[in-house]
Amino acid sequence: MQCRNFSIHNKFDKDICFFVDLDGTLVHTDKANSLAYQQAVLSVVGMHINIDGRITGKILKRLLNCDNETFKKIVWKKKLLYPKFLHHTVVNQNLLHFLFTMKANYPIYLVTRSEEKRAKETIMFHHLRSVFTDTFYCKQTSNKWRYAMSLLNVSPEQVIIFDDNEIEIQNAISEKIPSDNIYHIIL
Repeated sequence: MQCRNFSIHNKFDKDICFFVDLDGTLVHTDKANSLAYQQAVLSVVGMHINIDGRITGKILKRLLNCDNETFKKIVWKKKLLYPKFLHHTVVNQNLLHFLFTMKANYPIYLVTRSEEKRAKETIMFHHLRSVFTDTFYCKQTSNKWRYAMSLLNVSPEQVIIFDDNEIEIQNAISEKIPSDNIYHIIL
């Protein structure tokens, strides 16, 4: 985990809460996700694909240039196959340890754009459910931080964020979450 140093004892006010992203932040899921997509493409269209890095639906759709019906079948198959590759996911142990040290005194919320089923599979596989006070699945929201803050009725100053995605970091900044409260995680 790469982030600036902070003092656990001096940094946090009593009324703060933690918002933690899942994919690429708490759990490195790129390999499992990519392997599931590769297997799905092979199963649906009989094509071997080999892409370095994370395969996303957007990347795959451009690469395959297939019709919508075929693409939907690939995505459906990928969702079925993903649990088969969970052993390729890796927990960010540094962040997990930190969250466990904070858990007794502060609420910790999973705030993710992952599909709920896939997120739950990942959480269950790694026995992470006990880390979180609650979970927010934000696949359909434009700004997951705004969504979670509004549901919890907390101000931006009360939120500490951990995320790996630059767009999500920018979304946090746009919601007036102080930069000192935003931790950009790099696995």
